[in-house]
Amino acid sequence: MTITRELSFNLSGSVTNMGLAIIGTTIRLYDYEYRSGSMVKRFLIEQTTSPKGTFNFDVRKGVYCIEIVPGDNTRFARQSLETIKVTSNTTFSIVLKAGNILSGMVRDHQGKPVSNAEILIFGIEPHVLRVTQDVFADGSYSISLPGGRYYVCVYHKNRGDNAVSARKRNPAEKPFLCQIMEVVDLQRDGKKDFQLPELVKFQGIATNKAGHPVSAVKATIQATEKPDTVFANQLPLSVTCVTGKDGKFEACLKPGSYNVKLEPPADSHLAEKQFGSVLVDQERTKAYSLDAGHQLSGRITHKRMPLVGAKVTIMGVKSETSQWTDEDGHYCFSLGSGAYELMVSAQPHPLGQETFPELAPWNGNVILDKNTELDVEMDEGLLINGRVLDPARQPRAGVLLSIYPSRGSGGDIAITNKIPLAVGITGSDGAYEFRLRPESYRLVLNNQPSTAHAIHVGAAVKDRELTVEDVCVVTFEVASDEDVAIPNCLVSYELYRAGDESDELVAELMEPGMTGDDGKCTITVPSGIYSVHFQPPADSEFVLRHIRQLSVIKDMTRRIRLARKSDPQLQ
Repeated sequence: MTITRELSFNLSGSVTNMGLAIIGTTIRLYDYEYRSGSMVKRFLIEQTTSPKGTFNFDVRKGVYCIEIVPGDNTRFARQSLETIKVTSNTTFSIVLKAGNILSGMVRDHQGKPVSNAEILIFGIEPHVLRVTQDVFADGSYSISLPGGRYYVCVYHKNRGDNAVSARKRNPAEKPFLCQIMEVVDLQRDGKKDFQLPELVKFQGIATNKAGHPVSAVKATIQATEKPDTVFANQLPLSVTCVTGKDGKFEACLKPGSYNVKLEPPADSHLAEKQFGSVLVDQERTKAYSLDAGHQLSGRITHKRMPLVGAKVTIMGVKSETSQWTDEDGHYCFSLGSGAYELMVSAQPHPLGQETFPELAPWNGNVILDKNTELDVEMDEGLLINGRVLDPARQPRAGVLLSIYPSRGSGGDIAITNKIPLAVGITGSDGAYEFRLRPESYRLVLNNQPSTAHAIHVGAAVKDRELTVEDVCVVTFEVASDEDVAIPNCLVSYELYRAGDESDELVAELMEPGMTGDDGKCTITVPSGIYSVHFQPPADSEFVLRHIRQLSVIKDMTRRIRLARKSDPQLQ
């Protein structure tokens, strides 16, 4: 996250039970980063609670997630706190409660234990919960959860996606990819065993044009279709493996269609390659010939000193790959011929472990038709700061801001890619701050493209106070007819436009939201008329609801009631 004025804040709390401090509870801290056009959780660090039951992280402004993992020798239930917006010192009082033990075994279709797996759990109702649990060496698992209904997913756990990790794997543990999601109603201790279906062995052989095998090629196999669930973006739908000296990789897959991406090591002078809609309906071996590629390499520096850990992202028409610079500031990609956009970000580490807050993100285009060396000297950016205010000129705190490069002039400015150059969040006083190079940009609020504001950074420092008078904050309170809050309800919406001949809905892509334990979801949109859709998980006891036309002309709170599936009026 880009810092905004204050360097860091305390994200702290205490863990208790019946007023007594709980020692030795593991607290895991995550933040969010953009990958392939969406925000995903990234593990940062963990610590255990002190003798006083406290924890404390020194973090910058940003959006975080905390997972609370009680000791294995207790019955305390797991908890998670999602999308915590840190705009000032933030403290939580976490009360542990006894949970119900969910345990069981994971076996393959022949009944043999599967140990290279992980359990992923999503709360359906009444809790928002996102936790994981390793499967033990004997194929068993055990986890304590609050009473409720859950999706329980089983998937292969990658032990690393490089050649060193691959050599350390148990040869009998083949990577597997299949979508196993079961609904568990856990009102007391329960058992749930999982058995993988009979999978198809899929083997690939990576060679160069001369037919020689290529080792250390990273193979990513991804399911072509996503499951129809509100949690689809959070499900692991791919598996990775690495070729050995014989150029072979192997995975066990559920029959279906898959995309395969091969990334050879940069020093191989071979280009990464993607293969779409590969049908795996029976055991088969498929040879993949990698074309000669060109190296795109260089060094990222500031004042001629190397920048360690700078993120370098290269984007083509159908590809996106990132890596981080080494101790000498070097990066190296091996790619096919074509046009690419390169983005370099050297923003501060969320935990304050790296100190280059004043460097502006860099982006540029490169035509790759030969080995190319492109060094990037990162400059101190020009200060762009201001505040985000509501129509009453009161500060809007905790607004997520994204900076995108723009092209064109006047009104013809369009966001050119899905990855922001920089991301920040407004403080309690509504303040934001970025360091940028002289160029044209768009500032987007809360991931909503329709809120984009054009910014031109000239040769002089600009102080821009952005008064968001055309953007409204709408809070939906989703509940049952008995006023019970409904969590995990996906709230999606699109601009409603009346056609000349009939009222037709013209879809406009907007980032959906999801209700928390309190049933609330807040969105940021320009004034207008919207169609809004409220979609609880498919296995929830509630039915979805649509509002065809909702007029939004100011900040508002709207109570939304969902009917139960058991309602006689729906029969």
